Amino acid sequence: MSNGRRNLLILAAGAAMVSMLAAAANQRDFVIYNQSPSVPTGFYVRSSAPVEPGVFVTVRARDVAPGEAERRQFDDSSDRFIKRVAAAAGARVCGDGRQLRIEGDDIVVIGADDAAGDDGDHEHGRALIVRVLHGDDEVHQRIAGWRGCRVLADGEVLLLGDTPDSFDGRYWGPVSIDLIEGVWRRL
Repeated sequence: MSNGRRNLLILAAGAAMVSMLAAAANQRDFVIYNQSPSVPTGFYVRSSAPVEPGVFVTVRARDVAPGEAERRQFDDSSDRFIKRVAAAAGARVCGDGRQLRIEGDDIVVIGADDAAGDDGDHEHGRALIVRVLHGDDEVHQRIAGWRGCRVLADGEVLLLGDTPDSFDGRYWGPVSIDLIEGVWRRL
């Protein structure tokens, strides 16, 4: 084999390898680890299951709660929440800032008690109290629950965690399934 052909072959092989590495870098995660207690901690594997009530899904924080994601510096494209689909198209979902009702029966209480033991502003509903660092100062801010009442349209879901203090659809309301980054199952 001549030097010219060998160099061309090496160049072609190098270009193919660079293309494969670039493609691999752009692939989605296949396994993730959840450390948040809002759904069971542990490893999850990507699934091809449909988006339906009961399945775990991930959404980017900046897509579903942009203000809070920015405040918490949780707005990178890799920053995401894993939650369960609690309701899908056809389900009636109502939130008044204090409670979230699904189909009129399933009630989820919104908010957590604040440091003083007060359960929030009763006129405006309970509010989740979050700690935000501004430089060296820690500031407590209230996040009000979602308000609205509607039947979820095709392509809409409500996402909830399993714990009362989960930051989820109680605060940001229903979302489009187009925002779902992946469907997951526990390992």
